[in-house]
Amino acid sequence: MRNKILIVDDDIDSSMMQQSITQKLGFYTLSAINGIDAIKMIKQDRPDVVLLDIFMPEMDGYETIKYLKEKFNNIPIIVVTAGGNQSIKKIKELGILFYIQKPFTPNKLQKEIDKCLKYYENK
Repeated sequence: MRNKILIVDDDIDSSMMQQSITQKLGFYTLSAINGIDAIKMIKQDRPDVVLLDIFMPEMDGYETIKYLKEKFNNIPIIVVTAGGNQSIKKIKELGILFYIQKPFTPNKLQKEIDKCLKYYENK
């Protein structure tokens, strides 16, 4: 069974690039443009991994992380952000172990997904 990934990013180009990469790697992908849509999708069809942008309208990534940690215990989240050191510091404070800074290579995305899945398999 292929792993299911939810890509949450309001930047259509970034979302499409992530979808293209993950589909080539054999993953089934879903996408949302903000935290509110992501939560609705997770309730309907829980993914194996969430690739989550931070800076989005309506419900940003920080709020989404807090909600997901509270309501969906142990859901694997990889933050994908263009933010700098302050953003990284804040996501770490929220308990996020996996993140990628934009721009990134397909290889880097694959490695981070693999590390995340392996970590949660062993948890």
